[in-house]
Amino acid sequence: MRRRASRARRGDGYGCRVTCTPRRIAITADVLRPRADRPGTPITSVNGQWLQRLLAYPLSQVTDLPVSRVGWGEGFDAEAFYRAVGEPPTVEGWAAVHYAADLPPAAMAVIEAAFAGSVVVSCEITPCIAGALDRLGVPVIDTVGHPIRFLDDLLNAWRSNRPAVNERLQRFEFDLTQAHVQAGLVAAKMAWAPPIVLPENTGVLLGQVDGDKALIDRRSGRLLGFADFVESLFELAERYDRVLYRAHPYQAADPTAGAVIARFKSFHRTTSNFYRLLAHHGVQGVHAISSGGCAEAPYFGKAGHWFHGPLYDFGLTGADEHGLRRPIPIEHEWLWPAFWHAVLEPIAPVRDAPRAPGHYRSNRIRRSLNADWGFGAVDAVVSPALG
Repeated sequence: MRRRASRARRGDGYGCRVTCTPRRIAITADVLRPRADRPGTPITSVNGQWLQRLLAYPLSQVTDLPVSRVGWGEGFDAEAFYRAVGEPPTVEGWAAVHYAADLPPAAMAVIEAAFAGSVVVSCEITPCIAGALDRLGVPVIDTVGHPIRFLDDLLNAWRSNRPAVNERLQRFEFDLTQAHVQAGLVAAKMAWAPPIVLPENTGVLLGQVDGDKALIDRRSGRLLGFADFVESLFELAERYDRVLYRAHPYQAADPTAGAVIARFKSFHRTTSNFYRLLAHHGVQGVHAISSGGCAEAPYFGKAGHWFHGPLYDFGLTGADEHGLRRPIPIEHEWLWPAFWHAVLEPIAPVRDAPRAPGHYRSNRIRRSLNADWGFGAVDAVVSPALG
């Protein structure tokens, strides 16, 4: 696939933006991502189900537009798309097309057939699909996970390809300075945990899940690994008295990454909780290919360093090459009708609805996602006998 951005090119029949009253709201996710162990089988259908179930009530309160879900084999012909782009429906094929700025007409036709006349509300939409929808004039409102995961609940960041919608999203922006207070509370809790003996100059190296989209190189469309950053690993070995390698909590076995790590005799594996390590006075820096843990580290007074770079640009000005604007962190407001009345109003018919915000409760999103990323240890009570 060609990887150069082409947002100025408008002569392929799909270049004219279409302005029309939408006929429905389409809930979707990454419609192209296959299972690694079963090529040709989708893995992100549950993401779309999760979002649809959360938004069923608030959307029903503010709009009469029908709401339906679109996914691989559920209104989106992924097999036809992969044939059109000349890639197999494998993790490698998905990575190759993930950031493609141009798509063949046949692939554009598949996307148009699935989403024409819609407002697309998505969970981590595939960038090449977002770019195609932007060229087709289809509004997109997309949510992604924010990397600061140690707050009272997980943060979702929201973004759109429509400036008016992003302006509305900014009304609900979460003040991330609050994360400094929460980091202090997390670090204070770790004072009760059994002590870890570490040198004063310790570095932490984070592993990631195989096939994580954060590992896709935007230029080549290839999944990256530690083997691509051996020189950077040698630099860590020279910089620190000790380097602790912490595999991702959802990647129990990491034979590929583990084989590279094993070459460095000064690297030590650890299963210690990541936030416990961040709170340790001996830890000076956190390193990873693209893990969000590098964004969390500064809140604990540690340096964070990416070998490749973060997945999302939260300081983005204007639109990215796929038409999407800055992801805006938002707490629980997006669960309630008032939020959807505000963000849909510039692009779709809305009606008056209850505007009162709901009662806040911690861990709502964390529990609904059935995911902790190691945060559960923060809430667990530590036995005083072990402190």
